[in-house]
Amino acid sequence: MTSRSNKIDLAALLQQPNPVIDLRTNIYEHSTRNFLKALTGWKNRAMHHVAERRKVVAAEKKKLQEKIHYVESETNQCKLREIALVAGA
Repeated sequence: MTSRSNKIDLAALLQQPNPVIDLRTNIYEHSTRNFLKALTGWKNRAMHHVAERRKVVAAEKKKLQEKIHYVESETNQCKLREIALVAGA
């Protein structure tokens, strides 16, 4: 943060032919630019993190779907063998 400037003597300022008060907008603009730059960086990192997490979740989901398919297939084969054993007994 920048410190405040000295108090302005309005009476003396208004006696000047063209009174001007330096609002130091350049400091504000610089601060705003830095904030927006930091905000954009944060947003980009967050979007990248979400995309990476989405990839991981999709890979885990695919892996689980494959495992489910394998287990269901194996269960069906066991059921068929059980039926064959019961029918042969």
